[in-house]
Amino acid sequence: MKFEIRPSEERGHYDEGWLDTYHTFSFSSYRNQKFTQFGPLRVLNEDTVEPSSGFPMHPHQNYEIFSYILSGNLTHSDSMGNTEVCKKGSVQFTSAGSGVYHSEFNRDKNEHVKFLQIWVKPRNFNSKPNYQTKDFTPEQKLNQLRLMIVPNESAKLSEEFIGIDQDIYVLSSLLESGKKVNHTLQPGRQIYIHVPIMSRIGSSSVEDSKLNGLFSSLLRKANPFISNYLKMKLFKSPNLENPISIKLSHGNNQEIVTLKEGDGCFIHSDSSTEEELFIEGVNSMTEFVLLDMKK
Repeated sequence: MKFEIRPSEERGHYDEGWLDTYHTFSFSSYRNQKFTQFGPLRVLNEDTVEPSSGFPMHPHQNYEIFSYILSGNLTHSDSMGNTEVCKKGSVQFTSAGSGVYHSEFNRDKNEHVKFLQIWVKPRNFNSKPNYQTKDFTPEQKLNQLRLMIVPNESAKLSEEFIGIDQDIYVLSSLLESGKKVNHTLQPGRQIYIHVPIMSRIGSSSVEDSKLNGLFSSLLRKANPFISNYLKMKLFKSPNLENPISIKLSHGNNQEIVTLKEGDGCFIHSDSSTEEELFIEGVNSMTEFVLLDMKK
């Protein structure tokens, strides 16, 4: 088992005022030939949208697109007639298929919404579009890996999961310090793990997000010098003494790597036998997602 860290600070990053976004893979104006996709995983963006802002109606085709809500409320609308407010812990899933229009908007006047926007290439093209949502509680993820998205053929066996047209499994966890979970990596498969940034105002807690919302208009109107000064004063830096992080290790030689907020990790295996991945919480509660997919 091999670990390849994708450091948070090396991702594409754009702050458009209404949208603060980090790109793991090439997306929009961010281009990095080394990071264009990982198996069928094509996009993993970490988006924070300020109050009363969002993505207007726009088209998609032949992608499996889902959002994992980390904080706040995201209002989804689409050309299939679906309108829904997705809350923290929700997975909102659109299979674009032959073509669909949708919008993702933060209707709240005070609170930011933060979510992971993930795109996966499907096995079949031009299929009929569909839409699904599921809510996953903190209790379901506490100190365990919670399966959320599974291949369509597996989803048909249980309404507990969201189905996707690809051989990929998406899991999430809320891991306390000192607690461990494990995941088996099967031959011919690979894993991507992502730890969201959760310690900054507007990114996680309701209190911080509402506070940030009160100053959003002020920051937009201020000149660049004042705006930067206010951001330094109003935005929290990651806790350096007790950083949100997880440790990864495996059974063969106990190689250990640590992922901090915003980091991801590509996990490869050339073994002909299954290998065990161990994930341990460090210092404080850490949320992360794990995507297990065919190479």
